[in-house]
Amino acid sequence: MSSNWKTIFTGTIDNRPVVLKEYEDEEGRALRVETNYGTDQIIGDGIEGVIGLPVSADDEMRVEASTPDELAQNLIDGGFSSEGAKEIARLAEKPAL
Repeated sequence: MSSNWKTIFTGTIDNRPVVLKEYEDEEGRALRVETNYGTDQIIGDGIEGVIGLPVSADDEMRVEASTPDELAQNLIDGGFSSEGAKEIARLAEKPAL
């Protein structure tokens, strides 16, 4: 599934670079946002039994989903504002035929 990703949008949202891509075939549609972490942080910090992984603000981050709504929630979980995530999800919506 990696070679047939089509870029839908390239720009900046929430002061983070955003490349929104889609993949569509007979089995369905997948969405991906390629961005960065936006802030230096430790992934998994505070979760019992998990050793946190430090990441730099500029490290690459990929967020994937099968629907725009799922993508918005995953982006919020990834540190985007609610407004920024909704804007990206709106860009990912298919136009009505």
